[in-house]
Order: sequence, then C-alpha cells, then structure tokens
Amino acid sequence: MGEMTSFLTGRRALLIGAVVVVLVTVVVLLSGGSQTATDGQAQDAADASGEDSVSGAADSASDESGGRADDPQSEPSPPDGSAAGDEAAETEWERGDLAAVEIEELVVNDPIALGDVGDFGTGLTVEVLGIESVDGEANERFEVAGPALQVQLQVTNSTDGSVSLARTQVDVSYGEDRTPGLALSGPDLAAFPGSLAAGERATATVVFRVPVDQRDQVQIVVSHGTDAPVIVFEGAAT
Repeated sequence: MGEMTSFLTGRRALLIGAVVVVLVTVVVLLSGGSQTATDGQAQDAADASGEDSVSGAADSASDESGGRADDPQSEPSPPDGSAAGDEAAETEWERGDLAAVEIEELVVNDPIALGDVGDFGTGLTVEVLGIESVDGEANERFEVAGPALQVQLQVTNSTDGSVSLARTQVDVSYGEDRTPGLALSGPDLAAFPGSLAAGERATATVVFRVPVDQRDQVQIVVSHGTDAPVIVFEGAAT
C-alpha cells in the first residue's frame, strides 16, 4: 500500500511539473506576440508620421515658390523679371567686343639670280655667298639624313641704326613646283645674330636636303618680317 502511495505521489509531481512548463511557454509566446504587435504598430505610426512630414515640407516649399508643385501654370520667373532681358543679353553675347584682326599679306619679289643682291627696301640687303653639296646630317626628330645643299648667306645693314634679325628666315625649295627642301641640323649650321649694328655684316649657314637630280632649278627664299618683301634667289646649284 505504501509503494502504491509513493508511485501516485511521483506521478502527481510529474504532472504538476509538465503543467507548469506548458503555462510558462504559453506566457512567453503571448508576451512575444504582444511585443511584435507593439513594434509593428510603432513602425506604422513612424511611417505615417514621415509621410506627413514629407507632404508638409513639399506643401511649404510650393507655397514659398508662389504656387503648388502640381500647378502646371506655376513657372519660375527669369532672373531679371522679363524675357526681353534674356534676349538682350543673348544679342550682346553674339555681338561681342572682339576687334577684327587684320592679316598682312607678304609681298614676294620676282626671283633674282643666285649671284645678285636682294634688297628688302629697309636698308637691309642679302646675298648668297656660296652653295655646296654635302651629306646632310639628321640629329633632330623627323629629320632624314641624305644628299643636301649647304647655303651660306650674308646680310648687310646700311642704315644708321641697329636692325633686328630675329624674324629673318631662310628656306630652300627646288623644281618648277618649288618642292620644299627638308631642313637638316648639319653640317656646320650657323644662325644670324639677333640684331645687326649700323654698317655691319653678318653671315648664316643653312642645310637643306635636295635630291641630286633636282638641283637644276633651286630657290633660296629669305624673309625679314612682314614689313619687308620676300627675296627669292633662283638658279642651278650643280
């Protein structure tokens, strides 16, 4: 009889423990669900509040700009308050204040013989002292070494003052079509000085590539700025 009582007491304790566990689980689940519902309600309230804030800000901005944002007749005004001002500004921009730049044409004198003296008409004269056939040297980019002509020239200043030679330039061409010769960096190049004193003379040496079979008609062109005509020496350089 005592064993039966102990067995029933143990079973009762187990049942009571199971009931307690079930009750605790139910309480926890109910508490979590309530919290989830509360969080969802709070999020919905926050979203609704944000939408109201955005709508209020848009309405405020529309009112400050002088009309509703959805009003198709509300358009921003020009900076000066009129379309005429924009047209005037555009016209002034198109007209501009740039002055026209005149381009001076170079005067090219008729060719003269290689042995003649070229006169620039400014008190400065130029002449060809000599032409020599050389093996042209290529020391710079785009140069091509080969048969060339070395030309030595001399300028004379017959004026009472110093004359600038900074803009004096020499070119060599050949043939009836005046094909430009290729300037080379040697041998023995010599440039004119920057200026020439009154009554003085100065020489320069240039080298241009010219084919050997194209030297029956060679042109040596000397320019001295835009205020003087271009001097052209022409003849055979054989």
